Amino acid sequence: ETPQLVLPESGYLVAERFTVADILAAYSLRLAINAGLLELNQVSGYLTPLMARPAAQASEFFSSLG
Repeated sequence: ETPQLVLPESGYLVAERFTVADILAAYSLRLAINAGLLELNQVSGYLTPLMARPAAQASEFFSSLG
């Protein structure tokens, strides 16, 4: 059985602000997507705004997701 994800549809994990929790979640989600365990569309509501952050774009952190 596939576990259900509990992520916000938008916003951040803690106190409606960007925290280290979001960085750790984004890293874990990227690994899971790259490993074929998740598809981007399953977490896009949460991950897309993080991918749009200037630092994420500058570092090309999400470049492997296409």
